Amino acid sequence: VYEDQLSKHLKKCNSREKPKPDFFIQDINAGLKDETEIPEQLVPISSLSEEHLENLIKKLQKASEGLNSTLKDQIMSHPALHDALNDPKNGDSATKHLKQQASILGNIEKLKLLGPRRCFVEFGAGKGKLSHWVDIALKDAEKVHFILVEKVTTRFKVDG
Repeated sequence: VYEDQLSKHLKKCNSREKPKPDFFIQDINAGLKDETEIPEQLVPISSLSEEHLENLIKKLQKASEGLNSTLKDQIMSHPALHDALNDPKNGDSATKHLKQQASILGNIEKLKLLGPRRCFVEFGAGKGKLSHWVDIALKDAEKVHFILVEKVTTRFKVDG
């Protein structure tokens, strides 16, 4: 970029750092700083030892004990997605995904699983949109945690 065009370029350049939103807190999801409890580096689930993976599976099974795992097909919705579902800017593909996410959220709420003091695990999280909508639905709830599991790196995750 030439010097005389620099100020114009900086106004539209995507590679410069954007101002952080008011709600942004650096390292809010970084966990504890104690290295013995939480590793500093993310590791692929495939690199976990068999014992560590079995312990994780046991924790998930224990957390899901007593849940009725037989669900009927029931298309539902949730108010958290109302504005997005009615936004004419969304194309057919986006609307399809929003309807799916609204239905999942509606079903979670119907099962009384949408509330405070919960940890939501999203497998095959992709960009993390479902967790994003759960977070919006639970904006005033306390002690809500998210674990997003994805085997491939996806750009443009929803981090807000």
